[in-house]
Amino acid sequence: MDSKRIIVETIDSANKQLKLAVIRPTNKINQEANMVYNLKIADLIRKGSQPGGQRFLLRSELEEYLSKMGIWTIQDRLDVEKLAMEIRANELMLKKGGLKISEGKALALQMAEKRQIIMEKHAKRQQFDSATIESQAENFKFEFLLVKCIVFADTGKPFLSNHNEYVERQDEQAIMDCARVLANIIYGLETNIHEHMFERQWLKDAGIIDDDGRYISKEGTFIDRNGRLVNKDGRYINKDGQMVDTFGRLVDENGNLLVDTSKPFIDDETGEEIVISNIGAKNKTKTRKKRKKTTKNK
Repeated sequence: MDSKRIIVETIDSANKQLKLAVIRPTNKINQEANMVYNLKIADLIRKGSQPGGQRFLLRSELEEYLSKMGIWTIQDRLDVEKLAMEIRANELMLKKGGLKISEGKALALQMAEKRQIIMEKHAKRQQFDSATIESQAENFKFEFLLVKCIVFADTGKPFLSNHNEYVERQDEQAIMDCARVLANIIYGLETNIHEHMFERQWLKDAGIIDDDGRYISKEGTFIDRNGRLVNKDGRYINKDGQMVDTFGRLVDENGNLLVDTSKPFIDDETGEEIVISNIGAKNKTKTRKKRKKTTKNK
């Protein structure tokens, strides 16, 4: 594989097969992109200072605003730092070893949970970042790099002539496919970031999860994180492979409880047997008969 470019097999606007290549930005291209970034920031600041102009916040201003609103506070930052330190501490313990597998599993699961909390906290703050000058400039810089780095695989000629053409065609499948590849080159983004986390690899090496991240027993059967049997769809099952609820009671594919026989109900006035519902019955009762009334001897 060429280390200087990545081939992208995609489709054009007419749904025909198209082979493009995303080249890795050279030093010259990166320098040009940085210049574009700085000019964009200056332009946004200038436009925001004009009467009636759209004004974006600087990131420093956003931090202050979010702190006042209680959305992203100093305590949030401290919590994230604390969680990150705890994750590193767990990682060190797993690397040193000398623990029971169950203890290692508990540490790995704690790491995954703490990472999830960090991601949720960052997501809460990140949703406001698009309103910053820096974010707008970064997006413009990335678009500039796309124009420079997408080429035809066979000729090496640019796929896009300029930024205006990118704006007009940005929703095309080919450009979106190439954008994902370039983002991975520049930012190291992965399709599934969790696959490369240390704790996931440890759980896999320990035989606790499979390649798809599903929990497995020593026998290779699917289980949940607490060791309960599940099927390939993650539904609880018993040892015979029948679906059950969290209490081990038999259920159908819709989660309805199953019983051996569903008996009819009795009409209070007539004594007639009435089948209200057979949902969940393994042996459905179809009888509908009238109960004989008893008479007292005079």
